Amino acid sequence: MVASWMRLAVAALLPCSLAANCPDDKPMNWTKITHYHQHKAAGITVRGILKHANAHEIHSNRPPLAEVLRTAAKHDKFVLTFVRAPVPRTLSRFWYWRADGHDTSEKRRKARCLTLAEYARAHARPNNQHEYMLGAAPLGACAAGGAAGKFAKHGGKNKTEAPADVCPAGAGAYARRVDALLAHDGLLVGVVERFDLSLLLLARLVPGLDVRYCVRNAVAGAPKVLDEPAALAVLSSKNRLDAVIHARAEEALVRRARCAFGDDAAVERRLADFAAQLRAYQASHCGNVTQPHQLAPPLDDPSAFSPSRACLDYRAASEKKKAKKELKEKSKSKDDDDDADDDTDDDGPGRSPPHTEQASPRA
Repeated sequence: MVASWMRLAVAALLPCSLAANCPDDKPMNWTKITHYHQHKAAGITVRGILKHANAHEIHSNRPPLAEVLRTAAKHDKFVLTFVRAPVPRTLSRFWYWRADGHDTSEKRRKARCLTLAEYARAHARPNNQHEYMLGAAPLGACAAGGAAGKFAKHGGKNKTEAPADVCPAGAGAYARRVDALLAHDGLLVGVVERFDLSLLLLARLVPGLDVRYCVRNAVAGAPKVLDEPAALAVLSSKNRLDAVIHARAEEALVRRARCAFGDDAAVERRLADFAAQLRAYQASHCGNVTQPHQLAPPLDDPSAFSPSRACLDYRAASEKKKAKKELKEKSKSKDDDDDADDDTDDDGPGRSPPHTEQASPRA
């Protein structure tokens, strides 16, 4: 049984700007929940926890979080979502697609038929958590000079934006805008790397919710350590916005835990207590939970790819397409250079040469 303290409806989550002074507890009762399921962020495990709760899940084809929060508020619902460090999250998607599916799948072959380095450059989705969590949301602190506006709903052509690229008021303002989202009264943003702590805070908001769990939908056989510095550098560059979101969410979660449970020592005691309960629960309830996704050679090697005919054809077609694109860009660059030469005569662009009686050397 979960300890009784896990069934109390207590403090509302605090704005993350409050680090030392916590206001009086304000009872909360999350009786209706919208689970905003972000890909590869423990969503299937969270689904198992919420199966006996009054919860609705939004997963595939989900709208921006800003829209979900507005709709939830109209129906007295609360929103739960989880974020994850962007590079491990992208790697999790890569291994998942390699372990699940076949080489003719248009989606999965991007991982199965390419090396990690190739996948990172060509297909890894950039700033995916920013796109959904702040896409279509008001700029707020990011609005330079107080001008109104919203973040783009979907990523633009520049797929590797840094905070200053999407936040006119600068990188510091972007962090403050993320903080404002995390402090929303109707939202709990958990952190996969702090999963148990996130669940302890969720348990305080949902009376009677048993947050013990079995790990689900994991990929067995994925490498624990990768010696792929070039690929990891590409993934980091593509996810600079998501890195800020993850870091601010983790800081906010820790501060909220201190406000809920006391100092760091008290938080650690809560975690140790929960870990003991969880070990006992998983030993008795999770034995039959199998992981359906198993990596096998050569797909457990990030520098390898599937040797199937489908993958070889896909790689050949991709190389042909890449060469055609490079040739087109090279041709366009040459045309632009020729145009520039035509426009940089001594007489200046658009000006006719002065009249002269001298014969043209090209005559």
